Amino acid sequence: MDLYRRRMEGQTASDNAIRIRHCDDIERHLRLAALRAERDVLFALARAREVSDRNYRKLVREIHLQEERLRRAANCA
Repeated sequence: MDLYRRRMEGQTASDNAIRIRHCDDIERHLRLAALRAERDVLFALARAREVSDRNYRKLVREIHLQEERLRRAANCA
């Protein structure tokens, strides 16, 4: 029934797909911005010697991996 209601309102599956893709793009950009901010904070903590070099490298590597996953997902979509 909902499908018919949306059709009557002029919403199509392609409209929904475009909207969903747009929301996914926004979320991906926000996540990448958050990861950049996290890296900046880690850099500051490492420079202030509040986090060990080993932990800093480990955490930055995890950030890089997350960024790569997000970028690859964007290329596949």
